[in-house]
Amino acid sequence: MMDEAVVEALHQRTKLLPQEPGVYIMKNAKGQIIYIGKAKSLKNRVSSYFRSVDKHQIKVYRMVENVRDFDYIVTDSEFEALVLEASLIKLHTPKYNILLKDAKGYFYVGISPGPYPRITFEMQKTEKEMTYIGPYTSSMVVKQTVDEANRAFLLPTCTRRFPQGPSLPQLPHQAVHGGLHRQGLPGAVCRGLPGGPDLCEGGRRAVGGASDPEDEPGGGGAGL
Repeated sequence: MMDEAVVEALHQRTKLLPQEPGVYIMKNAKGQIIYIGKAKSLKNRVSSYFRSVDKHQIKVYRMVENVRDFDYIVTDSEFEALVLEASLIKLHTPKYNILLKDAKGYFYVGISPGPYPRITFEMQKTEKEMTYIGPYTSSMVVKQTVDEANRAFLLPTCTRRFPQGPSLPQLPHQAVHGGLHRQGLPGAVCRGLPGGPDLCEGGRRAVGGASDPEDEPGGGGAGL
């Protein structure tokens, strides 16, 4: 049975949350982790659980009914939140996260090996050397996250090998060779700029919590 006093107290706590992206961790009365999720805005996402609870879908209602506390971790980007969420779900296997044991029909973030990694949207785990984050049920969320990561770190999105070969001329709004090309800006990697390797190192740090390629799918949760 929903305890309205508890829900209101938790709702008041959400007013102190930051607007930054991150991961939130729901706990029950025993302090056990029962759900882990990611958010573009921690304040907006977490507060939504404790507003108009009677309008929630039944699985969300049941989860909220058991929440007595929550923690959160702020990240630098939505992409880092996605990676951290997958790692924490795999570590804690919370009750209300939907664990995806069968990878068919689900989606992954793929990170290629090497000094100039590519971050891509993947539908299957087919490459042994690639690191996969997921699986996830929402293709839209994965695609948006991959796009954001490529823009943030100016990572290559083509099949060209780096750092070999001359830089290609930049054409207006040409959607090749770098995350920011769609905005008409050259990618540091493709242009051979000094910042290219540093940006790639930043990309590697962003996926530092990703599971090992040899691991079985840990399961990013389908969002409640």
